[in-house]
Amino acid sequence: CVTQEWPVGRFKAGSGLLTFTADLSHHIALVPAGQVREKSWTQGTLGLWRTADHALLKQIPITQRQVMGRPALSPDLRWLCLFYDGAGMEVWDLQQERLLKTLKSSKWSRAVFHPVDGTLIAVLDGALLRIHLPEVRIETLTSGLSSSSHLAVSPDGTLAAFAQSRDLDGVTPLKRLEVRALDDGRRLYTAPTR
Repeated sequence: CVTQEWPVGRFKAGSGLLTFTADLSHHIALVPAGQVREKSWTQGTLGLWRTADHALLKQIPITQRQVMGRPALSPDLRWLCLFYDGAGMEVWDLQQERLLKTLKSSKWSRAVFHPVDGTLIAVLDGALLRIHLPEVRIETLTSGLSSSSHLAVSPDGTLAAFAQSRDLDGVTPLKRLEVRALDDGRRLYTAPTR
């Protein structure tokens, strides 16, 4: 029997751990305690599930106690990114079920996988980044951003949109939407949000 401290209530507002592939064939969700393979994984465990028959294919431990954001799952099911408030982002090799890299951040981070080239597009510690996996080569597209809890990439992979909720000081409320070009990070559009 595995005893776990489930991460219920430790999710970013408007977020959750359930994440699907675009075709809905697979998803990431919590693993019930009775199916957790490692007794030492006491913070909770996420699993890669096949949606059609709800078969558990892979398991990844939740390693931090901080508030979590919605995970990012690569379309090819190879990579999983987990986000922790004030602790940064973990990049997992999902097929090998091992932690590839932890990228520290004092601000809320967010990332999505590029729909065309498969790179990881991230807002991390005030910078918009393109991260090439598996070598974790980081390309900075722009910096000087506040934290962002929402990030989207256009279907053609040319634009990134994100909501900024705090000013650069991390305290002053700032609600705006920005759209930037992914080829060079230039700002194309900014608008206040409610």
